[in-house]
Amino acid sequence: MRTGAHKNDFFQTIESFNRVAGVWLEPETSSMAKRVFFFVWDTLLAVYATSFVISEFLVIERIMGHLLLLVPHIAMLVGTCVGVLEFAILISNQAKMTRLKNVLQSEIFEYEDCHASQKIVEDSRAFYNRIMIATYLFYWMVGVGGHLSALKDLNAENRAGRYGVNVTCYNLIPHLFVIPFQTNTVKRCKDALMVMDFGLFVLAGYLATHDTLLYAFTSCVDAKFQVVSEATATIRERTELKMQIAKNFGILRDEEIPELEELMYKEIKRCNYSLMTLLRGLPIIRICMSLTGTVAV
Repeated sequence: MRTGAHKNDFFQTIESFNRVAGVWLEPETSSMAKRVFFFVWDTLLAVYATSFVISEFLVIERIMGHLLLLVPHIAMLVGTCVGVLEFAILISNQAKMTRLKNVLQSEIFEYEDCHASQKIVEDSRAFYNRIMIATYLFYWMVGVGGHLSALKDLNAENRAGRYGVNVTCYNLIPHLFVIPFQTNTVKRCKDALMVMDFGLFVLAGYLATHDTLLYAFTSCVDAKFQVVSEATATIRERTELKMQIAKNFGILRDEEIPELEELMYKEIKRCNYSLMTLLRGLPIIRICMSLTGTVAV
């Protein structure tokens, strides 16, 4: 069970980006309207991305005799195919990732009397959120940069009167694909750039979602390991504080105070259980991510 206020959810920010990127299935506890909406949204983006990748394959026939175009295009094609593969992996493992999120944010990692534990998690989440936002913006800005460069060249060719004569839209688009309509006018070429942009936007979102989710889980697991480590190191201090034992009170042997010994034993068992829970959760990350060749742990 996930605990704490929603604002303390370690994965809240990335889940918002996952929704935009179309890699999100609403839990069964959500309303039917939300579940249907995100299913339709995910499906529309996936169909568009798949169609765009197919159009990239189809354009190979046009450039087969141009080695300087073919080699970089195949390299780009590999990247977009990986994006579709990563979408399939992430969407099919939503249930496993949800279970892992719930485990990592369960009550067993809440040590209220260990004041440093909350700061460890908050610092990790704040740093991760900055990395995650920067990653999404970087992936999406690559497509924006290509669009602006192509638009500049298109306007220059149009002013020079070469567009439609010696230059076609295929000469200007930075990412080759079969354009599904005629581009004999500048406006239609701009429309083709928008088609390209949206396809790259969706695929870049898939790539960014995979990479940031991978880092999200490793960051959260690392933070929880630090919490368990801090809780283990302060077992005696926290136990004595619970029993209101003065700091200057000398204890030669723990068995002199059976209540203290019993409480310390319970804390040791709790820390060990937290540690074992973390270790059992690591294989789920491998299952979700290793198919693309990126094993986190």
